[in-house]
Amino acid sequence: MQGCAAANEKDCTAKGCCWYLQKIPGCLYKNTVKLGVLTIPNFALTANLNGTSVTTFSKLKAIYTKPPGSDLQPPPGSDAAAGRKFLSDFVQGLAQTVVIRGAADGSGTSIDLLKAAVAGFRTTSTAPGLKEHNLLQRGIMHLPAIWNLYDVPTDLVVQNPLSATMTMTSSRCDIIPCNKYDDTHACTEYDTKAVGWYTDGTLKEVVPAKGSKQLASHSVNMYSILSPDALKTLFDAGDAGAVIRLSGNMTFLVGTCAIAVDYSQSGVPVCLSYLGHSCNKDFAEKALPPPVNYLI
Repeated sequence: MQGCAAANEKDCTAKGCCWYLQKIPGCLYKNTVKLGVLTIPNFALTANLNGTSVTTFSKLKAIYTKPPGSDLQPPPGSDAAAGRKFLSDFVQGLAQTVVIRGAADGSGTSIDLLKAAVAGFRTTSTAPGLKEHNLLQRGIMHLPAIWNLYDVPTDLVVQNPLSATMTMTSSRCDIIPCNKYDDTHACTEYDTKAVGWYTDGTLKEVVPAKGSKQLASHSVNMYSILSPDALKTLFDAGDAGAVIRLSGNMTFLVGTCAIAVDYSQSGVPVCLSYLGHSCNKDFAEKALPPPVNYLI
């Protein structure tokens, strides 16, 4: 929670904040979690004779600061859960309303005359999501070995829209096939049940900043055994290629910061590779509809 500048309990409640009694009493803003720090470099305020001049700051960079606690399975309502939701929405390209406040102790500026003003500063703004937010470009699935029909080897091509290296460390995403396609081969109806999930074990896949990479082959763990013909029906769509929806969660490192996000993406092109059928040729020749993100 963030500190709310107040000298006593009466002043605190008058500002709509919460007074708490611990070893050192204090005042906190309601329902807020500190998620980052925004810094404005040295600037000069514009002015005019009418006193109506407005100084605008654009494209300011904010540094995300991870809330305390694990974001892998955070308790509902916890600071860590708020951080996970913020990052999940950001990765999926969703804009979010944020509150910007000055530090309650005046430490937001080194200028003594401005400390009181900065301590009382409060405004709202919109934090935009990633513009290029689809992580998955396509997938190539292979027929399973006859001695292990539950594991379908899968090669995913992943793109990194971030400006820092991204290392995928785990993924637990359900694979949901498309049941019906329109004349343009866009999916009009997804199945209500997942056929499997990607993937067990630990990943260590480094995707360069603003780049893409075909990951090493990892298994889609099927919930039930499917025959080769059934797999072709689900993931080949009559030689036209198929699209799937992935829905679940991922963990990865961005630089040295470990984060977990909830993620869902529909319209991911997939192809089943088997003897006499080249997926690389199919992907080169067919223009499939672009993936679309959905909020979980």
